[in-house]
Amino acid sequence: VALTRRRGQGSPVNWASSQPRGGRGAEALVRARSDNNVVVDELVAAAKTKEAEPARVVKMMRSLRGEGVPGSVPLDAISGSWDLVFSNAPPLEALYYIPVDEIAVYDKERSTTELTTAAGPFRLSFQGTFEYDERKSEMTFSYGTFEVSVPILQKAFQLGPWVFEREAKRRVYQFYYADEDIACAYSQAAGAETLLRRI
Repeated sequence: VALTRRRGQGSPVNWASSQPRGGRGAEALVRARSDNNVVVDELVAAAKTKEAEPARVVKMMRSLRGEGVPGSVPLDAISGSWDLVFSNAPPLEALYYIPVDEIAVYDKERSTTELTTAAGPFRLSFQGTFEYDERKSEMTFSYGTFEVSVPILQKAFQLGPWVFEREAKRRVYQFYYADEDIACAYSQAAGAETLLRRI
């Protein structure tokens, strides 16, 4: 079941596909909706404050991913700019909340993507393309260009940016939830949950 929610509505979550009405199936659906509302609200708070326990965030995301199959997240819900907040790919739990500013941009019109990282005085940008399978909610993407700049030097001395070509390695995100606040994706290569906050 694909899950979507619009800003300002809060609970309940609007489910994209039709569901049976009446009987035990409907009762189970109501319970599932209620449970998912709580999970989504907690994930929204975690994305904003980064205060929830990392293990709790992973557990909630895995729970939501389990509820979101089968279903689809449309590309319209993914297109735009996102702050990459959380990923359990690192070996240390202390690094699950991404310690640097990482911004991902998905442009549905051009099928391009850019991942920008700000680390100290440096600005790193990975640029590439993606394909999106709405039936599977899978984004296959790769970055073929790597750009390095130092904004202070660029402004004062017109130095940079420096652009490099790189081997494009294909990666896959499976999106299983998206609304106007957050998106949740599963990284197949890393076997990790990724939480994004819309900006």
